[in-house]
Amino acid sequence: MKKLKISWFPKILMESSELNEIELSLNAGKSLILNSPAEIKVISGDVEIWGASISSEIRIEERKIPLLIESISNSRLLIRSKFHPAETKIPDSWREVEKSVDSGITIFIGASDSGKSSIIAYLANKLVARGLRVGIVDSDIGQKDIGPVGTISSAVFSDLPIIPWLKEPDKMYFIGDKTPRGHLLPMVVGVRMLADMTKADAILVNTTGYVSDDAAVELKLRKIENLRPDRVVGIDDGSLGDLLSRIPPYVKKIRIRAPDEIRKKGVAERMERRRINIGRYLNNSDQVELDINSLFIQWSPLGGGNIGNETLEFLSKELGVRAICGHEGPSFVYLLTESCPDAERIRKIEMLTGKRMKTEAVSDYMNLYVGLLDEQGLCEGVGLLKGISEGKIRVLTKCEKRPSGLRFGFIKFSDQGFEIGRRRVCR
Repeated sequence: MKKLKISWFPKILMESSELNEIELSLNAGKSLILNSPAEIKVISGDVEIWGASISSEIRIEERKIPLLIESISNSRLLIRSKFHPAETKIPDSWREVEKSVDSGITIFIGASDSGKSSIIAYLANKLVARGLRVGIVDSDIGQKDIGPVGTISSAVFSDLPIIPWLKEPDKMYFIGDKTPRGHLLPMVVGVRMLADMTKADAILVNTTGYVSDDAAVELKLRKIENLRPDRVVGIDDGSLGDLLSRIPPYVKKIRIRAPDEIRKKGVAERMERRRINIGRYLNNSDQVELDINSLFIQWSPLGGGNIGNETLEFLSKELGVRAICGHEGPSFVYLLTESCPDAERIRKIEMLTGKRMKTEAVSDYMNLYVGLLDEQGLCEGVGLLKGISEGKIRVLTKCEKRPSGLRFGFIKFSDQGFEIGRRRVCR
């Protein structure tokens, strides 16, 4: 371990190949940002992490958890970490928002990397310090603070310090994707369900950075309409446009500028953060075998459908692949097949029936992200689909409870948590 005594700080985080023990002095009002794993010991002075006072020592072993340190008085710290802490500044706007937020529901909107997660962590600590019980509903499904990727999740906090990234969720609602595009209704439903179930004095709602087109604006407005919050905090880097002006007058609107101190994350870093996150919920998993007929299955024709065996046999013959099950509506046929049929054969059946046909192949379900659901439709755990055969479905999961249902997602992960593709529609 290398021992360092420093009096200067870079503007960006730097990682060393070995563990460093860093002794440093901070003047009152000075702030630093550090990534875990890290151990922070207060030698003297008053120090806060994410707005919560720490008097002695804090140790974080999980990787890539951001730690915002502020020296309230002149102080001395001992830090053990591979990261060299970087200089930062707690925005004055956060302190102004703190004065306006108390009980009730507050929704935070802003583009990616605008600082929504950071201000929520800071405010949660300040509110708990006032004696309030604080709930966080995390609906940023692509860059999670609480719970696994692809879920809306919630947790309640009453003890300090609050570091949301370390908290296991109390409730989860499975979306199964890293983006809300194509899932606007489930996003609105899931946020409302979890907010209703969160028993807290103050509820802080994080949202995705999806703000830049008409569908994104509608998603935010419908969330607000459905939740009826007390206030909306818009963190604007120029991308919010007139969104705040479209919110009804009963909602208090607070517009702040996105802090310059928030570092932008690239695509590779976002993928790595998702890999670390999903690894936390999939590492040391076991395969479980579930009876398809004992489950309610959503977002797949598997385990249900209204197409009889005779019609399935006909479709199998015409498509050249086995049709397993499906659903027929007034203008469409949705079919699950053993493998992808030829597009020309699909067109032939469409001409014959006059109905649009969509098919999915069981072979393409391998390593599909799935949610294991309880009897209320809430997510008890996540997993990867590993096989379907003879009325059984195999799922790799850490969830110890026997699920009542399965919801099929839209993204695929390797067993190590790497993104390896998306759910594919054959035609």
